Amino acid sequence: PVGDRHRLMTLADLTAVAEPLAAVLWELPQRDIGGLLPQWDDLVAQTEAMRERGAAIHLDGARLWEAQTYYQRPFAEIAALFDTGYVSFYKGLQGAGGAALAGDTALVAEARVWRRRLGGDVYDAWPLALTALHGLDTLLPRLPAHREHAVAIAAAINADGVARAYPDPPQTPLFHVHLPVGPDAATRAADALLAADGVELFGRVRSAPAPDRCSFEVSVGENAMDLSPDEVVGFLHELLRHAT
Repeated sequence: PVGDRHRLMTLADLTAVAEPLAAVLWELPQRDIGGLLPQWDDLVAQTEAMRERGAAIHLDGARLWEAQTYYQRPFAEIAALFDTGYVSFYKGLQGAGGAALAGDTALVAEARVWRRRLGGDVYDAWPLALTALHGLDTLLPRLPAHREHAVAIAAAINADGVARAYPDPPQTPLFHVHLPVGPDAATRAADALLAADGVELFGRVRSAPAPDRCSFEVSVGENAMDLSPDEVVGFLHELLRHAT
């Protein structure tokens, strides 16, 4: 790990590494800090600097589909910054599972050998690819609308003050909601809310250094599109009522 885990990695963080670098990985967006993305010029400068040092440049693009809604650049232009890239089939594309590694022909041929050696050669992987292709056709065009809805939900939360949404505004359909209660209370309240209203606001909470605080991740997809920003704020009020 390079830099501060609570903020974006910077070029200064990278250049401060004194050891020789074999490979450098960028996660776009960075999930643990609310789906933040480096600005495009910063990302270009970072990848170019590390390539000049002889490092292999790899993209953890599990949510590359969502990151593109912020960069507003062709996927090929984003991917061209990297030597290799990983993309998920089951996150933004809502496929059954699986992933793909992209790179030049020689690298992919070698990776195919090592995938088998390491026990990752999936038998009959075509259903995974098929559901991902369906997502590319049906969900990928919807991701800009998902991001717009995420921005609207976060704005409503912050305007109300019941909790804090971060980043403000979200750069992708992914953001975090910070609650003024601890993780145990939030989990109990979420169970009560689900039983009372049939709404699941989150799958799990993230603890914080302060014991009376926690956060959860929001990834806006088709289900969230059915809820207005004001409805989400109302559910947060209900959640915190159950937490007291």
